[in-house]
Amino acid sequence: MGWQQTPYVYPALVAALVSGGLAVYGLAYRHRRDPTVTVDAFVVLVAAIAVWAGSEAVAFARTDFESKLLAYRLGQLGVVAVPPAWTFFALAYTGRERRITRYSVAAALVVPVLTLVSVWLAPYPFAVSEAHIVTVGAFRYLYVTVGPVYWLFRAYSYLLSVLGSALVITSALRMSSPYGNQAALVVGASLLPFVGELASTFGVLPDDHVNYAAMFLSVSALAFGVAVFRYHLLDVLPVARTTVVDNMRDGILVTDERGRIIDLNPQARRMLNVEDGTAAGRVSAIVPAYDRLDDDGASVVETTTPDRRRVELSRTPITRGDRRYGWIVTVRDVTTRRQNERRIDRQRRRLEQLASTVSHDLEGPIDVGRKWLDVLSDAASDDGGVDDALLREGLDELEHANDRIDTITDDLAALTRAESQELDIEPLALSDVARVAWHTAETPGLSLDVVASASVRGDRGRLLRLFENLFRNVADHADCAETVRVGPLPDGFFVEDDGPGVPEDERERVLRHGYSSTDGGTGLGLSVVQAIAEAHGWQVRLTDGESGGARFEFVRSELDE
Repeated sequence: MGWQQTPYVYPALVAALVSGGLAVYGLAYRHRRDPTVTVDAFVVLVAAIAVWAGSEAVAFARTDFESKLLAYRLGQLGVVAVPPAWTFFALAYTGRERRITRYSVAAALVVPVLTLVSVWLAPYPFAVSEAHIVTVGAFRYLYVTVGPVYWLFRAYSYLLSVLGSALVITSALRMSSPYGNQAALVVGASLLPFVGELASTFGVLPDDHVNYAAMFLSVSALAFGVAVFRYHLLDVLPVARTTVVDNMRDGILVTDERGRIIDLNPQARRMLNVEDGTAAGRVSAIVPAYDRLDDDGASVVETTTPDRRRVELSRTPITRGDRRYGWIVTVRDVTTRRQNERRIDRQRRRLEQLASTVSHDLEGPIDVGRKWLDVLSDAASDDGGVDDALLREGLDELEHANDRIDTITDDLAALTRAESQELDIEPLALSDVARVAWHTAETPGLSLDVVASASVRGDRGRLLRLFENLFRNVADHADCAETVRVGPLPDGFFVEDDGPGVPEDERERVLRHGYSSTDGGTGLGLSVVQAIAEAHGWQVRLTDGESGGARFEFVRSELDE
């Protein structure tokens, strides 16, 4: 029993020491922080490599058969543990921790345990069919011919290595440049031992008496060390970037110092209308407002995206030491927030309109009723009767006041329902809705002309009310008008008449509450139109019609796209 100075001892010994150091580091890391499946699999993997490489070093150094065979058997503890440990590490590393269960671990260990038992308890002929010393030059090697159980394990280990490598490589292809080097190191470190095993098995390399896995393990362990200590493999896993960033509700872009896009998540692609597979170009070319951000990274700019969404842009510098390498740009969709703010503001204005109407608009007809009640009461008390003419006049006035109250309350109800109730949105034929509303509205002396049929998405009941109010508005206020035209627009529809139109200096006031060009108007009809339009996400524009009359255009609001 003796020792020999073979050059193959040192690479294996270095691999064992480095891998063992990584295992100790992993255990210390696990103790300092909450244990994770990734850390556990990593510790088992590098510990198995350390055992494998250490046994190879001893087998190379010893000269007697018994010591070499014992080192070979001890090394199998590491050999059989590497494939399942690598597979579970790859699963955890790529965010598939849920696949690692007690049952999957037990199933993965069946073949390794069978192999290990065969090596130790029944080495001949199932695991090892033959083993003897071979002398090549000045060195003595252990020559092992494996049996069927070990061939089964080799096929199984190759399958697991390919599976784990495929998972990591797939994840690496999805990573941005900051994590590419880390992924490449992990992939390379994982494949090297199996490349060495294949080379040894099939005699591709010279001197087939040497197990070259030890040399490959040395390089593999060093690569793992760089991945751990240089790229902080256990501190920030690339899959965290893939899982967290790619699934964030905000758009995230990574740019260089000059604002050129290096990487962006799917949400940013969707919000900025950037095609998959492309990241070249400057942020400012897609969103010009980007140039308004301050260099200190503290400013926020609100703008509109190409798909007409309202977003907030902000950015945080990427620095190392005193040098800035680029920016992390956040694109936050605030469309819903702005819609809610507008909706709250509209509701506040509606409440003000209701309070004003109840306190002012209803006061007139109520006063009329009180006045005639007093007049008729006084007339009846004076001579015991009421003049027929006076009675008829009073009844007419009371009926008119009552009608006006009904009109006001009806408009108030429509005004409150415009936004307080959920819309039942459905595709509607513009011509059908317009014609139905025309028959229910009182429009004597007017005719309807539907220019073209088009589809509009809206609540049928409220859209009917919108058209009815517009048609009545023409009948009540557009003197000399003969025709009302309805037609589609590229992003909405219009309603216009051929009357005198609305002076430009009065157009801003027309849609306000209380505006009416006649003494008998409530001033609520067009307010209801405005409320229904806003509830649908439409803007109302008042312009000149083709014949000089008033033209109401209803187009999609950019905040409601």
